[in-house]
Amino acid sequence: MKTEILEIPAPWPELMTDGICHPQLYLWDAWSYLDGDDVHLYCLAVNRKLRDGSTLAPEKRNGYQFHIRHFLSVDEGQHWRDCGALQTPGQAVDSHDARNIWSGSVLRLPSGGVLSAYTGIRESGDAMPFVQTLACAYSADGYSVEPGAQTLLSCPRRDSAQLREAGYYFASEAELGSAKGEEGGPILAWRDPYCFIDTFADFANIDAPVINAVWAAKSSRDRPAIGWGELGARGEQYEMSKIMPPITLPDESLFSQIECPKIIIDPVKKRYLLLVATTTRFSEEQPDSEISKKIRLYYSESLNTPWQMAGTERSDIAGLENLFGMEVLKADFERGALLCMAPYTEMAEENKVLSFAPPFCLDISRIGITASLSA
Repeated sequence: MKTEILEIPAPWPELMTDGICHPQLYLWDAWSYLDGDDVHLYCLAVNRKLRDGSTLAPEKRNGYQFHIRHFLSVDEGQHWRDCGALQTPGQAVDSHDARNIWSGSVLRLPSGGVLSAYTGIRESGDAMPFVQTLACAYSADGYSVEPGAQTLLSCPRRDSAQLREAGYYFASEAELGSAKGEEGGPILAWRDPYCFIDTFADFANIDAPVINAVWAAKSSRDRPAIGWGELGARGEQYEMSKIMPPITLPDESLFSQIECPKIIIDPVKKRYLLLVATTTRFSEEQPDSEISKKIRLYYSESLNTPWQMAGTERSDIAGLENLFGMEVLKADFERGALLCMAPYTEMAEENKVLSFAPPFCLDISRIGITASLSA
């Protein structure tokens, strides 16, 4: 049975303030790009109401198709304008997004236009609802993606041998994408691609930069990891030109799943920051009340050297209870300050569930100094 399709509402006419609480939509996960002083924020979205007018329970939303919603702020996140849907499922020629689309990233290209990376979910039936693929699409203006503009970057079915050889874990073909997880572990992890230009690398070139990507993956049945690769361009089409071994984290034993990894490059301290969301979920049957969700930060001098926890004792950021899928809207590296925004989880107060909290600042000048960072 396919996921149900709900009519996507038109942009809400009024500006939103004190975060983003959309009257018609649940919102979760966040990614963005900065264009001058304009902040373009994107997230996953699904209707709050079903066709019969009843309320969609947040925990049931996987039974419905999501879309990627676009919001714009010209005052550092104090007010937001709803710009409508950037992208919807079922637009790819090869059907890698036929069941649904999940989180990703947006990258403003030096040559103009926006690269939208996302997770495509294949239609493989209700027993195998989590066959994830990494994909991207070119958008001329960041407001819409044309049907057929989608490109498949990596697929555990198509590229299984190459990915396993590089050190990534997948269940057997018969269990790939299973609703029951992989051999007793969490569900397949090949999702949330985050694209960035490595401005520290020797090969960084303003006119034709190498685009890197990181994503959520696994290195064993129940061991989460960060996937890492490079994209090659063919006009407005892209391909995964290089796959690197998985990136592991020093405290990975504390969580079972990684989501929404992001790389922030700090040119002042000359270091990479890795922002991730983590959960202790092992089964889709677990209630959220049993699951710990954290936002964590790590740092390193290189993408391929060991990562260190941002706090001397902990990687999780204090003060972010019931927030998840955080994004950095703007950075002031001279002051060591990140302007951030994140949506509330299902465990927040009822009127806040799956909406965005107001922007807040994170002090990164204390990385490696205090036991735990705090927002």
